[in-house]
Amino acid sequence: MRKIFVLLLSVLFLQQLSAQNSKGPANSVKFGFGTSFLQPAGYFGRNTMHAQYELRLFKPVSIALNGFRLNAEQIENDGNEKLTQAWQADAGLNIALFSNETNALKIGGGVTWQTSDYRYTTSIERDSNDQIIDKVFETTSNEGYGWTANLEYEVYIIDHIVLGSRLTYKQYENGEQQYFFGLNAGFRF
Repeated sequence: MRKIFVLLLSVLFLQQLSAQNSKGPANSVKFGFGTSFLQPAGYFGRNTMHAQYELRLFKPVSIALNGFRLNAEQIENDGNEKLTQAWQADAGLNIALFSNETNALKIGGGVTWQTSDYRYTTSIERDSNDQIIDKVFETTSNEGYGWTANLEYEVYIIDHIVLGSRLTYKQYENGEQQYFFGLNAGFRF
């Protein structure tokens, strides 16, 4: 409980500091969808959701907290299936390469955490007509840490509405890699 209290006080302090150092909204919340490419599995997760909270500390630097939900499926011609479901959380810093009242280009990086379930076929039973009648699946789960890098472009529609795009690369300690591209929308306050 004490750690949560210290964390909340720290966020409030940083929010007050950011409000004194810049004009315009210092906070933003964005939600979006995109596509992920998973390595070494070698297939796409076309149903990836993304959420982000960002707090500007001072003009070019902000803290970003990101969450991802990944749902990827691949069915091959021979009937084999691969399914990946993952939850990911990132924390890091973003630096605005340029920023004005209408748009911004940011680069960033930080740490990432992932918990994932992999489900894949281990055997396929076929009838005499070569039709699939049964599949046997195996499921494995893992959890890992790594690092992430991202590039974001934002357009401010009015003072409090933001539209954007995001490109992210993640590398985990077990050798897994993920490439993400998505679009998002949100509000600034």
